[in-house]
This record gives sequence, structure tokens and C-alpha cells, in this order.
Amino acid sequence: MSVTFVLPRPKSAPKRRIWPEVKPDLDKLVRALCDALTQCGAWGDDAQLIHLTATKRYVGTSDVLNVPGVVVDIGPVEVGTLV
Repeated sequence: MSVTFVLPRPKSAPKRRIWPEVKPDLDKLVRALCDALTQCGAWGDDAQLIHLTATKRYVGTSDVLNVPGVVVDIGPVEVGTLV
């Protein structure tokens, strides 16, 4: 699974700051997302997740999304391949 959290930039954050180095913590965002994906039936249990790439960015610093939100890409793992 690959996930990018796009967060609103606080008015107090300097313009030169590219990465949101403050709360919410990335691990807590991922945990909440995995719990939600389990509840909606994307998988039986988030223990099935074997590969994860996660980032958090401010709005306007990513070409992925120009509004606050999350972009999730869940893909299958082929038998016999290395992750």
C-alpha cells in the first residue's frame, strides 16, 4: 500500500517549511486509515498489510492532490515476488 496524506498548511507555518513536522504523527494517520479500510471491507484485517510506503505533505507541495485529503493505492502481491 502506498499512501500520501495531504494536510492543510497552518497559517503559523513558515512558507519555507515543506514537510509537516508536527502533529498528527504519520504512524497515527496510517493506523487510523488501516482501521477504516478494515471497517469498510478493503481487507479482512490490517495484519494482511505486508508493504507500506507513507508520506505526509502540505497542500501545494505535491502534484498528487491540491486539497487536503489522502491518496491511497492498494495493490496485490504476486505469489513468488519480493516486495
